[in-house]
Amino acid sequence: RRTKKNSPMITAIMSTYNEKNFLPLKIQWCRNKNISLYVCDNMSTDGTWELLQKEGIQCHQYDTDGMFSETLMQKEIKETLQKISPEWVLYMGCDMFFDIPADYESFNYVSFFYYAPKNTGEEPQVPFNPFMTYKYAVPCGGINFLFKWSEDVKFNADEIKVPGIGMHNKT
Repeated sequence: RRTKKNSPMITAIMSTYNEKNFLPLKIQWCRNKNISLYVCDNMSTDGTWELLQKEGIQCHQYDTDGMFSETLMQKEIKETLQKISPEWVLYMGCDMFFDIPADYESFNYVSFFYYAPKNTGEEPQVPFNPFMTYKYAVPCGGINFLFKWSEDVKFNADEIKVPGIGMHNKT
């Protein structure tokens, strides 16, 4: 699948653990943007894995023995990217949504600024929609989440180092 103007294909990749509430919104967002989605599921217990199967999302499970480890998660993602070798990668979390610039393929990577919603006791609506539920968000930014795939990409917590030059800041 490609976009109307035949841009390079973007593969969004993320790790999940019990993201059943966010997942339908993320799947629909990817479909609306014509973005392929791949999910590395860390042994979810809330129905996330079953929902991925039902929706036909490319995915696999891995196990960190119940430990949250960004290092292990990124290792799994990088190994998966090496196997599937996409043209472009959108590295994200299930609760992250971006405005992708139309000219992204003119660069090697795109650095995003975004808002992360924070639950301060709000009751989730059914069906769940974080944009309608949460009242507060924290600005975050300057992270290279969209990049041309290369085996030389390095993951270091929230910093992703992409080889090459050229940058487009989406503010």
